[in-house]
Amino acid sequence: DLYKFSCLRRSRPEKTYYFGFDEIFSAAAALGADGGIGTTYNLFGRLFAQLWHAVQAGDQAQVYALQTISQEFVEILCVTGVLPGMKLAFRLAADINCGPVRAPLALRCSEDEAIALLESFLSRSDVRPLIATT
Repeated sequence: DLYKFSCLRRSRPEKTYYFGFDEIFSAAAALGADGGIGTTYNLFGRLFAQLWHAVQAGDQAQVYALQTISQEFVEILCVTGVLPGMKLAFRLAADINCGPVRAPLALRCSEDEAIALLESFLSRSDVRPLIATT
């Protein structure tokens, strides 16, 4: 709830605030978040660093472009299942095997469908440079 977040920020300005919804991080950054904590940051750290700087610079076009990429990835994870999709994305994008998920966190779709969705997204020219593989 961004309204409650901004109220909390105003009422306790001396505190440090991290925001945890990757798909709307830019809005929280604009409202005074000190940073973010999110699942997709593990693979897209570069995206969120650039997003942070774009918010601070007031570059709305860049903010919109980067936040949209984040949202598209989250939409894919909603189809695959967040944790199984993230583990599969790490394997596909960075050749990092994170091992299996524990039950009951199985893929929500077939592995072939998940791979097709993720490979299509991860191979895009606007996405590939944002993947933190080092």
